[in-house]
Amino acid sequence: MKTAFISCSASKLDRPTFARNLYSPSTLFRFSLEYCLENYDKVYILSAKYGLVELDDVLEPYNLTLNKMSKFEIDNWALGVSKQILQKVSCENELFFHCGERYRSVIKYLDSYKINCPMKGLGIGRQLGFYKKHLKNSSNLTLF
Repeated sequence: MKTAFISCSASKLDRPTFARNLYSPSTLFRFSLEYCLENYDKVYILSAKYGLVELDDVLEPYNLTLNKMSKFEIDNWALGVSKQILQKVSCENELFFHCGERYRSVIKYLDSYKINCPMKGLGIGRQLGFYKKHLKNSSNLTLF
């Protein structure tokens, strides 16, 4: 089974809603979510505030990002998220991280999994280009 992880975004709706919708103002989030839904068996969101999030979890909007956290805070976040992953995702799964470097910090705690980072080293523009090229319906991308 292939499990994907995408990161939250700074752009959010201003009301509580399903996680899959909360970050929908972000083009990168929408494209990465759509791509992962098409290509993987399960998709989770990595949230700076909530940790490991299911797509249908209802979340309150928040203003927190790993980009403004210290290395110590990021390490604590990553340790907590790795525990959530170990509880919810079988070690037989292959993991695909479609997120930035700080959100991938969780990987160092996941030795028992096969890990892939398809977007590693790609800037936002190149990531968007990849998703647009590989999405089956990128011209019709919906906001859910």
